[in-house]
Amino acid sequence: MDLATERKINEDLLRPLRQTSVWFFLLIAGLGIIVLAGVGSWMYQIWNGLAVAGIRWPVFWAFYITNFVFWIGISHAGTLISAILRLVNATWRRPVTRCAEVITVFALMIGAMFPIIHLGRPWLFFWLIPYPSERQIWPNLRSPLAWDFFAISTYLTGSTLFLLLPLIPDFALLRDQMRGWRKRIYAVLALGWQGTTKQWHRLEAAMQIMAIAIVPVAVSVHTIVSFDFSMSSVPMWHSTVFGPYFVAGAIFSGIAALILAMAVLRKALHLEEYLRPVHFQNLGKLLLMMSLLWGYFTFAERLTTWYGNNSAEMAVFWETQTGAYSPLFWTMVFCNFVIPFPLLAIRRLRTITGTVIASSLIVVGMWLERFLIIVPSLATKHLPYAWGTYRPQPVEIMITVATFAAMMLLYALFAKAVPITCSACSHAGGARGAARVVESTTMKAIYGLYSHPDSAQHAVESLRRAGVADDSISVLASQPYEEYEFSQRYKQTWLFWIAAGGGALGLWLGLGLAYLTETRWPLVTGGMPIFAWWPNIIIMFELTMLGAIIATVVSLLVMTELPTIRCKVYDPEVSQGKILVAVENPADGEISTLERTLKGSGITEVKRVT
Repeated sequence: MDLATERKINEDLLRPLRQTSVWFFLLIAGLGIIVLAGVGSWMYQIWNGLAVAGIRWPVFWAFYITNFVFWIGISHAGTLISAILRLVNATWRRPVTRCAEVITVFALMIGAMFPIIHLGRPWLFFWLIPYPSERQIWPNLRSPLAWDFFAISTYLTGSTLFLLLPLIPDFALLRDQMRGWRKRIYAVLALGWQGTTKQWHRLEAAMQIMAIAIVPVAVSVHTIVSFDFSMSSVPMWHSTVFGPYFVAGAIFSGIAALILAMAVLRKALHLEEYLRPVHFQNLGKLLLMMSLLWGYFTFAERLTTWYGNNSAEMAVFWETQTGAYSPLFWTMVFCNFVIPFPLLAIRRLRTITGTVIASSLIVVGMWLERFLIIVPSLATKHLPYAWGTYRPQPVEIMITVATFAAMMLLYALFAKAVPITCSACSHAGGARGAARVVESTTMKAIYGLYSHPDSAQHAVESLRRAGVADDSISVLASQPYEEYEFSQRYKQTWLFWIAAGGGALGLWLGLGLAYLTETRWPLVTGGMPIFAWWPNIIIMFELTMLGAIIATVVSLLVMTELPTIRCKVYDPEVSQGKILVAVENPADGEISTLERTLKGSGITEVKRVT
């Protein structure tokens, strides 16, 4: 790939940040109005109480908890899928990863709001947080609701860092390309990133560790959300299959949401050259597999209920099959399986249009599935005298619509501030460059700029033959270039051991938190032991993963000396795809020799900057 192509890629990715049409402002205004209407509806509910919602005995969980489960499921679109594809080294994933990871962060933020919206007194939401208070009691750590706090907090922290770390090189690109106040903002966000081989190696190692940690955390999150239901004795909830059933459904809806987001971005931002049909083809295959898996779990759950013939569960069963909720159930089946299956299974139909149609239906079907898990079971409990009905009210509907608008609003604003496709997904090429001498009161260096990694490799070898030590040679690039020898110098790292140490520390903190809390403020729950291992393993696991993630990120910043304001050799042309090979602080008598060495590696122009 030549420099002209590299510059075209940068121009295409930065165009949405530089150019703003009137349609963008109209979109933001329209979505903002809907979000404000949702906020107003919530304020109305706070002022008048939950009576304005459709929540009535015995259906105390309805639209709000449906939305909570739905958005937590959508969050699996990003970090989990991106982490798995990174671990299996699926190279086609690169233009897709950021589109996916953004969905995770925003969906988690929206989903985590619904337990607060569902509270009658939301200003007391901090009672859900485990901390020593004047009430002389901590929340029950054996409750799945407390597990939700630890799981979602860990997943949100890890997913946000998983999104932000690869953004640092892109912030450096924007720092070099933008002007005015935006340049100053991106300069702060870039943390002084240069693109040295050491920084690239440490970043890649950190992302590998984060991917390993994020996968089990993502699986645990929706498993723990399923425990909110399966740990109770409500008909059709108390089931061991709920954990994998919820995880499969979350990945299913997450992939569908990702395909929809990619299709919109591809059309709106003119990214046809980067989000290509092959990406929709591959994601369509994953969606097909998850559709089959969803069908398997749904069939297994219904068959087990039918065969058990428990009177309370059969009442719920027939309500969803032939009763009041049957139209929603069969709509769900058609949206999640009957229609998507041929669209995704037949290669000729698995086009961008076909996958978008299937994904749109699946998003609707998965929301209906969450609703059908919650409401019919609560409305049809063990004894007929406890049966009831539920009808959503305008407040609930408006808040639900506002959350979808909020997701689109946040996504649009993010795409306006950051390249939605990672700039490090393309590789540079070419042949020529320039040599320059840079001098200042604090640092002096001589460096060459090369348009092809082969030329940079030749320059490094020439400097070694000229007697320059490896520690004195710096290589800066906008890509990792792992296949070249000059990028292998810092491959050995302690990051994995440090992450393991952070995980061990988190494990002991989790154990100490659970043991000290439950023994100092003992709560007797159903005659169970005050301190029990099984429920506390969840808290210990979440804090173990959180410790490993935080230790990885802190170590990465320390090892790469970020953030920094110290004067270092750098040239903005690095962000345009060139590779900088430098010798910092050479002796005055060596500068001429080094210039000749760099010229011999394919450089035709020498410039001096003082």
